[in-house]
Amino acid sequence: MFNSIAIVETPHAANYLRKLCIHWQQRFTVEFDTKSGTIDFGNGETTHISVTDRSLKICVSAPQKNCVNELEQIVEEHINRFSRKESLFFNWRMSD
Repeated sequence: MFNSIAIVETPHAANYLRKLCIHWQQRFTVEFDTKSGTIDFGNGETTHISVTDRSLKICVSAPQKNCVNELEQIVEEHINRFSRKESLFFNWRMSD
């Protein structure tokens, strides 16, 4: 399993978590509350997001590295759609 993590600084972390999970729960298995959420895309591909007052911690996981890279882009694009007025910085790094 390959994993990648990004910590994104934003005062709107909880709002972005909620919007992303609500958006994807129509297509995928999603579990979330006010502090964290997990999206199961199937085929072993998942995204887990946790929030603090000032940041999102995003972990994407997949059985293949190229799938992790795709998930990074997909998650980043969706969160950026919700943050039109805010420029967010995603510094992805592979983890164990």
